Amino acid sequence: TLANQGRSQAMEEAGIEKRKWVSALLASTRESHRAAHGQVRKAGEKFEIGTRSGGVEMMNEPGDPQGSAENVVGCMCQVEAHFPWEE
Repeated sequence: TLANQGRSQAMEEAGIEKRKWVSALLASTRESHRAAHGQVRKAGEKFEIGTRSGGVEMMNEPGDPQGSAENVVGCMCQVEAHFPWEE
């Protein structure tokens, strides 16, 4: 989504070095997004998100417009800053 794209850009501009994928963890959350919950990546690195066919899709953030419809449509995940003290 635009919100996640903006959040990623703002984190990078603020010098935040790492970010994490945060899933909504609702009953309707895709299994691949549930599995991605908590993934940490350096700024500019892509997240690894599973596909129904068993493959992996590389995404910049939740709702990445370059992602497939199966991983983007209806996604309620967010990208958040990850700080050293969280490790």
